[in-house]
Order: sequence, then C-alpha cells, then structure tokens
Amino acid sequence: FSIMNVSIVNDQVAWAIALDYNQWGIPVPSTHILKVLRTTDGGANWSVKEMTQAPGKMTMGIWALDDNTAIFSTLNFQNSSALFRTTDGGDTWTQVLSGPPGAGRVVFFNAQEGVSCNIGAAMARTSDGGQTWTLLTSNTNYPPFLAGEDYLNVPTGWSIVGDTLWTGTTKGRVYKSTDRGQSWTVHQATTTNTYVGSIAFADGKNGLALTGDFNNPPLKLIRTVDGGENWVDIGNSNNLTEVLAIPC
Repeated sequence: FSIMNVSIVNDQVAWAIALDYNQWGIPVPSTHILKVLRTTDGGANWSVKEMTQAPGKMTMGIWALDDNTAIFSTLNFQNSSALFRTTDGGDTWTQVLSGPPGAGRVVFFNAQEGVSCNIGAAMARTSDGGQTWTLLTSNTNYPPFLAGEDYLNVPTGWSIVGDTLWTGTTKGRVYKSTDRGQSWTVHQATTTNTYVGSIAFADGKNGLALTGDFNNPPLKLIRTVDGGENWVDIGNSNNLTEVLAIPC
C-alpha cells in the first residue's frame, strides 16, 4: 500500500489515506480496501483502519477537520463515486455524497466550508462541515470544462489563500474561486496540450505552477503576479516535481 495524501490538523493530529496502486485499473477489484491512518501524538503512533464501507474503490485524497472528523473521496473509474465522512476518529463512516463530485479532491477553507472538485465532471460545495453537499452548475457556478479536460491528481494541485482557491487542469487552464467555491472563473495559463499540475500562491497575487507535457519532460515553471489571470514562462524547472508556498 502507498500513501495517497496526508492531511495535517495541528502539530499532534494528522490523517492519511492509503491504497494499493497495483489494483489501480478498470474495474477496481472488489477486494481492494482503502486504509485510513491517524495519529494524535505528533506521529509517534498511528492507528490503521480498513475502509470496509467502500470496497472496490480508489481515492483522490482525504481532508481532516479535527481529531475526530475527516472526509475522503472514492471512485472506481466506472459509475460509482462517493464522499465518506467520519466524526468518531474513523471508527465508522457515512456516505454523504454520491456521483461524480465524490471522485474529486476535497478541500476545506474552514471547519464548515469546503468543495469537492472533479474537473471534467462536476463540482459540489458544503457549508456544514461536509454533512450535506450542493451540486454546482456549469455555466452558472463555473465555466464549462473542455472536452477531455481533467485535473491533476497531485497532493499540491490546489492552493488556498484566504477565501481564494486555485487548481490546474490537463488543458493548461487554472480554475479560480474567490468566494470559497461558490463561483469560479478560468484562465488559460499555458497551451491546451500541456497540463498545470502543482500550484502554489504566496498571497492573492503571486503564484507559481509547474506545467508540461507528460511525453516531453522536463516540466517548466510559470508565474503570475495578478492572481492567476495571466501567466509567464520563467524556464525549465530543473527536475522539480512540486511547488509550495511557505508562510513567512
């Protein structure tokens, strides 16, 4: 098993979710069971629990709200996607959303407001800590996706600063919300035959992203100074795979 991603609550509490990449495919074997890990002592000890409520599923990640509450996404690459939520430290899980948004990456702005974004399929938003979710509507809440557009499943494929969220796509575009996921704009950051993967903003204006062609490495760095509306190429990434913003 491999760790898909880690969600850190504070210096003592962190959650992680793991999957078996050898089982990644269509369909996902019904015997594949995701594993959720949790520490409450700064990583000295971890509990590991099998997610038997979601057999035959893969995941795009987990988001922890506190030491007892977390939400993770699931998908099987066919017609079964869902979000699951726990409020008892992972002992039990409840399905809180089904359908395409449940396959996306889940991010929260605070303890109540969050989004599940499956670029290329659908988006959903919650304002009650993930208990209930509202589907967002293309052309009303967000610009329509391009044919074949998807998002990059990388741990640093999102960046949040205050109420603003950015995420890149496989068509060289960056989706942006300035109202905690209620509405979105999209900007072309690079050519449509390249992707925008890892992305990081230091503030509401200044950001970096890695972009490239899967078949033509190395990746390149692009930069914006106007919140993601315009981007410029600043050269090869020298084999970088992620960009991060470190608070000063």
